Amino acid sequence: MKLLDQSFDLRFESLQYYELANDTVGYIYALREIGYEYRLKNQYDSAMWYYNKAIDYSNIIQNYEVQNIVQLGIANVYSDQGLYDDVIYQLRNNVIVNKYNSDAINIF
Repeated sequence: MKLLDQSFDLRFESLQYYELANDTVGYIYALREIGYEYRLKNQYDSAMWYYNKAIDYSNIIQNYEVQNIVQLGIANVYSDQGLYDDVIYQLRNNVIVNKYNSDAINIF
């Protein structure tokens, strides 16, 4: 088994541990990381599913800093697909862009 595949499998396993530990923020980050892995594999539907699950949980706990980080991932999925109008929508309506995180968005 390749190291990257093993890493991917461990991210799923981490979801179980965060759930057992009742660590919602850790759980959200694990969902985001799985979304990122799918994005790297160009499996955008799966990436968006995990990113949206992470958004749902961040809304439940009202952690908008974590939500902001996840939304940057969503913006990058849109950017990878050339959906720049959707990237702009994410930036204008959902993401608090500042000088520290604006370079994390891979547009243009």
